[in-house]
Amino acid sequence: MKFRIGIIAVMVFSSATLALAQTHIAGTAGCSAPDQVHVMRLSDHANHFFVMSQGKCHWTKPFSIAGAETQNDEATVSKEVRGNRARVHGYVTETTATGDKFSYRILGEQVIDHGKTVSEHGKWTIVSGTGKLKGIHGKGTYTGKLQGNSMVFDLEGEYQAGH
Repeated sequence: MKFRIGIIAVMVFSSATLALAQTHIAGTAGCSAPDQVHVMRLSDHANHFFVMSQGKCHWTKPFSIAGAETQNDEATVSKEVRGNRARVHGYVTETTATGDKFSYRILGEQVIDHGKTVSEHGKWTIVSGTGKLKGIHGKGTYTGKLQGNSMVFDLEGEYQAGH
């Protein structure tokens, strides 16, 4: 009986320790028009095409991750557009104030009006890190809305520092 209680106590303590290892993060970034855009139209339907783009965003409310704030990023995105909707796949690489980097994959959906993206939502998953961020893991969600000529994205989620 004492052995069983001891095992249960270890399991509860271990679960609490793992839960504490997750750190909540949230931030806001603004993205102007991409630096590079390549469009390939498909002939099966009107308004069906693929787009590859790459650009930079600036943080108005940076992530604070492993003691450093995100400073800038570069996003490389592909999307399939059908009418007024698009499926988005991409990778974003963030650079922190300490020079460390981490990359995350995005999967999302966009709403398009008169050729402009007006909103986007999706999920992100951290896939790699360098320096202090090597071995980092994390995931979360994002939403974006057109404000003027820029898309403004709110991101939130959790990460666990690498070991």
